[in-house]
Amino acid sequence: MLQESSFVSNEANDDGYTAKYGVEKPNSVLDYRLYAKKGVDDWMGKMRERTSELYKIAAGLPRDSISNSEAALHYAVMDLNKRGGKSSIDNGQHIWNYCSYYKDYIKREIEIINPDIIVWLSTKTFDMGIPRMLGAKGSNDLYFLIEKKKVPIIRMWHTSYIYGTRYVTPLEGYDRINGALCAKLKMEMERIGF
Repeated sequence: MLQESSFVSNEANDDGYTAKYGVEKPNSVLDYRLYAKKGVDDWMGKMRERTSELYKIAAGLPRDSISNSEAALHYAVMDLNKRGGKSSIDNGQHIWNYCSYYKDYIKREIEIINPDIIVWLSTKTFDMGIPRMLGAKGSNDLYFLIEKKKVPIIRMWHTSYIYGTRYVTPLEGYDRINGALCAKLKMEMERIGF
């Protein structure tokens, strides 16, 4: 079983950069703690529920071994763009620019989390080369070297990208979206031998 999983996401959907208007964005850690306490994911995109289901796949846990809300206490979610954004990253150039400017801090954050596996929740920023910009190594299958440990980086759809789920047969016992996301993660992990 994995000790620590980390999910890297583009940015929190914050209605279009409220930070540039001087509005403080609360830390999303509190959102996950509240989810763990109440067990209700009231976000429209169900990111907390979906990352919890993905965590159990990444950790090799039976689905019913812990609740999704309890699972939320066992992984880290890291937004690349700390300012927040909107529901679409468009071409992603602003995230590229942000990561280029803050790459040393982002790399340090990954090192502090020190996960056993990173599930990169964005095929777009993965394919743009942001993991490599942040120091990922490898030719086909990417990984970070953290404290002499190879940490695989899994290229994955974002939890809100439900359109890809129609191309993957969902795992049995899940709803269509969670089942397809989990099936996709399982396929990607098996592909790299993890």
